[in-house]
Amino acid sequence: MKDLITAVASLMLLLLFVLQFAGNQNLHTRMFRADMAIENFRDAAGLQGYISDENRSLLSESLAGICGCSPEEILVEAEDSRQPKPEGTLLHYRVGYPLKDLVAAAAMLGILPEENRVWMEDEGWVVSRFYISEKPSVSEEENAE
Repeated sequence: MKDLITAVASLMLLLLFVLQFAGNQNLHTRMFRADMAIENFRDAAGLQGYISDENRSLLSESLAGICGCSPEEILVEAEDSRQPKPEGTLLHYRVGYPLKDLVAAAAMLGILPEENRVWMEDEGWVVSRFYISEKPSVSEEENAE
């Protein structure tokens, strides 16, 4: 009977490692997907020449779906501009989001849900790729004809 109790306890401890390995794979997948969502946000901002409210809300919803939280928990800070900036202008942004369930068997180990999370941040600059073409000026002589 003593051997059975020891074997069950040992198997439970070994099972924690297997669960944590699967949890790590899930965590890395979520981190990669969050990085891709932020990269899409950066590309859209660079092409538009400014960081729009629509892009901010799309990023918040995308990260909320990836991280399993509400969009209100996502932080998206950026320069406030409604006009496209000329090509080569730097646009600053900062994104923060929570990653939950870091430890797979947290309840079994006595880790509270508030402790089983981390706050991720990404901050940087985007180069505007919006080309503002100058309209050729029409002289008064051409208008007269």
